[in-house]
Amino acid sequence: MLVVEASTDFVTWVPVQTNRVTDLARFVFREADTGALPHRFYRARVFEGLLPPPAIQTGAGSPAFQGAGFGSGWSAFAGQTVVIQASTNLLDWAPLETNEAGLGPAWFMDPAAPNIPTRFYRLRVP
Repeated sequence: MLVVEASTDFVTWVPVQTNRVTDLARFVFREADTGALPHRFYRARVFEGLLPPPAIQTGAGSPAFQGAGFGSGWSAFAGQTVVIQASTNLLDWAPLETNEAGLGPAWFMDPAAPNIPTRFYRLRVP
């Protein structure tokens, strides 16, 4: 894993993106805030440590019942494989989807949710 860090003064570095790098050692990097700053410097280094777990989005419009099911946004570090699981009792978990995280937030939909009185969700990294 590589972490891309940004700085405006070469002293304080802030992580802006973590990438899984293949054998080709290539990755895509984009930062939306670049144009808002007079100077922006970047560096890439090997990421050491544990990645934070994937997260279900809690902002406006997510999670929500929409159309034929329940859905929610989720995010993880680009390249991370994420399994979305559902449970009715918090003991037995069933996989709904397996996805590879991209650069932005993703969305999952559970069409069975309207027919189940109680449903819990979690994201797992295999």
